[in-house]
Amino acid sequence: MDVTSEALALVGTELKRASTTIGQALIQLGLREQMGDRIAVELPSLGISVSTDLNDVVRSVHLYAEGANGYSQFPFSLQGIDMSSTRQRVHEALGPPVGQGAGSVSANLSRSGDWEVYRIGSNRVHIEYAFDVDKIRLVTLTKGAPLTEESARGLGR
Repeated sequence: MDVTSEALALVGTELKRASTTIGQALIQLGLREQMGDRIAVELPSLGISVSTDLNDVVRSVHLYAEGANGYSQFPFSLQGIDMSSTRQRVHEALGPPVGQGAGSVSANLSRSGDWEVYRIGSNRVHIEYAFDVDKIRLVTLTKGAPLTEESARGLGR
């Protein structure tokens, strides 16, 4: 199983029961921080973080490009795209997004670029582009009910 597939396999499972290499690295080396009803488990040196609920079930996986939020680059590869892919290349590989939005600037968070949402099977793939260059900055993987274009518009952040 490639590392992107391992990351996708984490969504919806209890992190403490993860048997993949990525899951074990998060369990043994990840930095945990509780924020309300979620727990962030971060492993910047591998370019990955996950968000779990209080029952340790992974709700989302975040895969970072080099330097994004101080992370190393995750070796992301999905259907012919990787972290160096341009928006045009993503569109060629994945087709039109089911949702999209403009980047933003926040006093508390780093500046974010434009984003798009894609559905691949039962997976929701949220791609955020770098604000200053035409490449991927962050990929967030979740699972859920199929989205319509209308319902996806507000789900990018």
